[in-house]
Amino acid sequence: WIASDMGAVLSQLESGMLTVQSDFTSRNSDLRNDTVYAIAPDSAGYIWMGTKRGLAGLKNNTDWYIPENETYALAISGIGSSAGGWNYFATEGGGVARNKTSVDGVSSASSYVIPWAGLPSDSVYAVYIEPSTGFQWFGTNGGAAYHSATETKKNWTPYTTTDGLVDNLVLAIARDPAGN
Repeated sequence: WIASDMGAVLSQLESGMLTVQSDFTSRNSDLRNDTVYAIAPDSAGYIWMGTKRGLAGLKNNTDWYIPENETYALAISGIGSSAGGWNYFATEGGGVARNKTSVDGVSSASSYVIPWAGLPSDSVYAVYIEPSTGFQWFGTNGGAAYHSATETKKNWTPYTTTDGLVDNLVLAIARDPAGN
């Protein structure tokens, strides 16, 4: 999957050549906008596409799921999924939207927003999910936050320049092979 400013494509690399299997734009699908900021698969087979104007989920390359909650209509800047079916969608101004997928469908959950969640800001740009635990890291314009639970109000640890960050604007979070 490749996301761009002109939609998203499902492609395959064959003999050094990139071949497009399917392309998705707001004109030929239910994609909310052609500017796709984030794209990620989940454990139930959905491909989530976060655009400038919201979230869309695609299953089996034909079945679209468009969440109706207004938080899902904000710009989606990052996506993270856990093996347990939880999906986290970073929004610009709406905190973190969440849902849980299973083979039977999608169910929404409460969003992580201030003051209920321990996020430093509701403008969230990065999501990283620890594979072994499902715990989450979020990057915001006010610092980073680590969440070691799925309950909205519990187990948050915020990090800012006071804790050693070089800046409070956190745009990406990743883990290296050594576990850093």
